Amino acid sequence: MTAENIDIHDIVMKTPTVQAGDNVKKFFELCSQANVPALPYRDKNGLVQGFITLKRVMGKDCLPNYLVELAGILHNEMNCTTQAMEKIHKLFKKPVEEYVEFPFQFVDSQTILIRVVALMEQHD
Repeated sequence: MTAENIDIHDIVMKTPTVQAGDNVKKFFELCSQANVPALPYRDKNGLVQGFITLKRVMGKDCLPNYLVELAGILHNEMNCTTQAMEKIHKLFKKPVEEYVEFPFQFVDSQTILIRVVALMEQHD
């Protein structure tokens, strides 16, 4: 391995994967254990088909669109915890499938790092 030809296999951190049929609670637990904000998703055939991020789960179910639109005028005294525990319990029971994001392109672990970074920037 030389500095100009680092491939992603040399720097990628191994993480668990979220499986078809898992619920959001298990996804949160796996992210917490691995200390990462996202995990690969395996379909019912065991193939990695996408990924799930904490940002997507929280954004989709915990942050209403109207709050995003009004973000500039929100103030610190707001209280959005009404029925929070009930909402969390419902969220934790949901299947992970509705949060899967499908990548624009797969790359293998021998792909050079500069190509991976360029692809990420191209599709940000």
